Amino acid sequence: MPLAAGEKWWIAWSERLRDFDGPVLVVWAAEDRLMPREHGPRPAALYPRGRLIEIAGSSTLVPEDRPERLARVLTDFLIQTGAEPDRHVR
Repeated sequence: MPLAAGEKWWIAWSERLRDFDGPVLVVWAAEDRLMPREHGPRPAALYPRGRLIEIAGSSTLVPEDRPERLARVLTDFLIQTGAEPDRHVR
């Protein structure tokens, strides 16, 4: 079956992700039943500087399940990439 125009656009767009050379963090819920953990490496691999972090004890909604852990992961990522994180996040 041939691809619809919209599908072709999405495929072409996703291929352009490889052109982004900035740091990218993909945060994945380790116990997610909708998006299994084996799917996590693929989005991170789309970017030259992509990195995957799995959050244990979370199933789908990381900000809801593990907000403190997510805040720490994001803060560490911002520090490592040279960004200035909000000083109110601990």
